[in-house]
Amino acid sequence: MHLRTFVPIIVLVSFALIIAGCGNPPEEATEQPAQETTEQPAQETAAEATGEPEIPAAEESAPEIVAYVNERPLYREGLERELELVKSQYAQIYAQFGQDLRALLAGAAGRELELNLELEALNRLAGRELLFEEAEARGIEVTDARVDEKFAELYVEFLASRGMTEEEFEEYVQGVGSSMEEFLTSSKRSVREQLIIEALQNDVVGPVELSEDEVARLSVNQYRLPGIQIKAELLRHYPIGELMAHVAGYVGRISERDLRRLDTKKYSASSHIGKVGIEKFYEDILHGDIGHQRVETNAQGRIIKVLERTLPTPGKTLYLNVDSNLQATAYKAFGENNGALMAMDPTTGAVLAMVSAPAYDPNIFVQGIEAEDFQKISKSPRRPLFNRALQGQYPPGSTIKPLLGLAGLELDEVYAHNPIDCKGWYMLEDDVDERRYRDWKRSGHGATSLISAIAESCDIYFYDLSYNLGIDRIHQYLSAFGMGKKAGIDMEGEFRGIVPNKEWKRRNYNEMWFPGETLINGIGQGFMLATPIQLASFTAALTQAGKRFKPNILKATQDPKTKVLTQVEPTALQSVHQIKLKNWETVLHAMRQVVHGRKGSARGISYGIKYTMAGKTGTSQVFGIKEGERYEQDKLSKKLHDHALFVGFAPYKNPTIAVSAIVENGGGGGTVAAPVVRKVIDTFLLGISDEAKPTE
Repeated sequence: MHLRTFVPIIVLVSFALIIAGCGNPPEEATEQPAQETTEQPAQETAAEATGEPEIPAAEESAPEIVAYVNERPLYREGLERELELVKSQYAQIYAQFGQDLRALLAGAAGRELELNLELEALNRLAGRELLFEEAEARGIEVTDARVDEKFAELYVEFLASRGMTEEEFEEYVQGVGSSMEEFLTSSKRSVREQLIIEALQNDVVGPVELSEDEVARLSVNQYRLPGIQIKAELLRHYPIGELMAHVAGYVGRISERDLRRLDTKKYSASSHIGKVGIEKFYEDILHGDIGHQRVETNAQGRIIKVLERTLPTPGKTLYLNVDSNLQATAYKAFGENNGALMAMDPTTGAVLAMVSAPAYDPNIFVQGIEAEDFQKISKSPRRPLFNRALQGQYPPGSTIKPLLGLAGLELDEVYAHNPIDCKGWYMLEDDVDERRYRDWKRSGHGATSLISAIAESCDIYFYDLSYNLGIDRIHQYLSAFGMGKKAGIDMEGEFRGIVPNKEWKRRNYNEMWFPGETLINGIGQGFMLATPIQLASFTAALTQAGKRFKPNILKATQDPKTKVLTQVEPTALQSVHQIKLKNWETVLHAMRQVVHGRKGSARGISYGIKYTMAGKTGTSQVFGIKEGERYEQDKLSKKLHDHALFVGFAPYKNPTIAVSAIVENGGGGGTVAAPVVRKVIDTFLLGISDEAKPTE
């Protein structure tokens, strides 16, 4: 996944502890210590070289800063105090060179010197207030207690480094014409700025992206913004955006919660981490190892020389099984509908496509998303952040009928060609209420065998079969195909679904199981829930006579140095054993008739097809209908329409793709979900595609 690009950003640089109005003790005045963090001697300043103190130069652009400050009343109120602080500091600097600042201000060049000092005060004030504005905008607050705590820590270190007691230092401060009150006020203000900067660096919103023009303008004016540094940083970019959002996921800025579980040394040079999807699951592989360097900087913190460098080791490149063209076809096939699709190679478990619609643009999360925008996307009724393919739990409807048919054949409860009479309703023999369980076709299917029951999706046949099997044997067979369990895909967040039995109901509801519940669950309704990945997984297993594989998104990794590719081998799961070959063949033949049979429930998608396909339709209710009532879709709101489902595979002989699809509130599985699957298989087998652009 080479998804990185250079983006210029602003980052804030740490402030040192400032002692207002106080220079170093006289014996240290001409010998500055090295910067502690960079291990380098201080550069000789112009003042030290010439014997004159440095004065900030007046600039033609000073009116811009004056105007900026004048627009803000609070800045004007603080300007006088800031100017007095600047004068106090420069007075001490001049005193070290034997000059009196007050005398210079009264002299011939006094007005120019006054202007320069005002400009310095304006620069400091504007930079500080910008910092405070940014913190306020992001809701960052540094309490007085936290400032006092940090100041006390730094003050102790400061005194220890100079071998002075508090009394000795206070005496020194007074001796140079300042006061402890000025020292405390200025130093605590600096500490507050430092804490705000640290909070901003860890904040989810993160740095600011700049255009080339903005970078140039800031570079020219950087001297006015103490504590601001312009840096280029590698950032993730997802070129096909929402098409792969629920597969790739995204990276985001490291949060405080992340820091509590991370190896801080390993992530000391990182600002981002995988949050969801492949980015999170394979974070350790993608991240690599940090490098480091020791540098020499000047008094302003700018790097002069690199003393030592250890290069970082980049993370590995990932190659995915997901086909971007297949992914694009699947995503676009949903149009304005909500839904999900899983496509797998049944012989290996490779995930060829995984779609949850609608999706979102993962790029908006990389540098942090505004709270208002996040609320908008997270509160959307269409739930674009919800990964329906792994977390959507739906009644599987009639898609499970091939599994029940297989169980019935194996347990000798039914025979392939022995029919029952479907009158359009079914009644339990001992039901005193004489409740009738209806078929979707109210007039009934007439004489119906297992093959025609699967092809035409006859509910009455499977009411009878389910009753004869019993809920515990249904649970046993469906569980063997992975229903009610996580499929084990290489991604977090997968849900289990539900395959109930008597013990499940007793444990969850403290109630006994009723025979009528067996009938309802036998057609994939009632308590039963499944995820799209489970539907695709059991469909794949059906094509392989019970051989099952763990769904896998990752295809291979590549070492960035050697360029060697390491393939990910398929992971076999426990197979479904001891089922006669003729029973497999019977069920698969029935699924073929769903698409190519004269009365098949998905026969509409066979028009013009250039290969043989098999499948099973499903329709699941989102609300219950009382006995005797009719389901009239046209009179219901969209959100009350049935879900449309379809599972399918192709080619019929030696299948290479197995697909499941659900269209939420879509209506009929044969008319809505099946065409989605047909488009995906057309793309895979025939190369008819909606190509994803751009690709890398």
